[in-house]
Amino acid sequence: MLFRASAKTVAVMALDGSLFLHLTEQFVHMHGYRPGASEARSWERSIPLLTAALNDAGLGDVEVMLEYALPLNSKRADVVLAGSHPVTQEPTKIWSVHENGLGQIGCVYTAQGLEWDWCGVIMGEDMVRRGDRWVFRRGKEKADKEAGVKRVADPGSFDPKVKPKSVEDDEFARLVRHAYHVLMTRASRATVLYSTDEETREYLKGLVGDVQIHGLRPTWENLPEQARQPHLPRPGRGRRRRRKRQKDTPLGELRLF
Repeated sequence: MLFRASAKTVAVMALDGSLFLHLTEQFVHMHGYRPGASEARSWERSIPLLTAALNDAGLGDVEVMLEYALPLNSKRADVVLAGSHPVTQEPTKIWSVHENGLGQIGCVYTAQGLEWDWCGVIMGEDMVRRGDRWVFRRGKEKADKEAGVKRVADPGSFDPKVKPKSVEDDEFARLVRHAYHVLMTRASRATVLYSTDEETREYLKGLVGDVQIHGLRPTWENLPEQARQPHLPRPGRGRRRRRKRQKDTPLGELRLF
């Protein structure tokens, strides 16, 4: 646990900045490395909203416990989960396939190369199908004064670098498409798509046809002719090459591939 105090105390410390200094020091003490910039921003945004809501509701004496749970896989915060060197803190390249990386939160920028055989992508409200075209939407927020938080007024993208009006519509659409393109091309065999938008889901189903295996995998008959090929081994991954690499690997070195 990073910190525990009453909602009133947490609110005061968040206001003068001392809370975040304390959280950083406690984090370093517990984990041996500093929190990532994204985690610090998350604290600075969410904690004041939480404590304000509690104080406004007359619950200022309620004890608040701040706990570190799922870290982002930044160059510092992924060290323990993915098994990189605890002293040098060298960033890992295998967080997405290492068994200790199952509890991690990644992002589009850390999914690189063909890292998985199968991949699942959830499409949000920023890219939806309407009729015969794709529609790209910017999200809007509305303030909930009673709760002291912001809620979704119009669904869409809430990425602060993509959403602003200063980004032209064509560029906005390109950025959204690019993000999904990266995510949808990370698997070597197949990618499962799901959309939170009902109309988009129906459109995607129409592209695939009948499915099997719990509704996830296209049947052989419904695959395009060019896709009806057995999965071929990747170049340079034969038994002899693998045995030689394993033989040359120093004892104790982590090697998954």
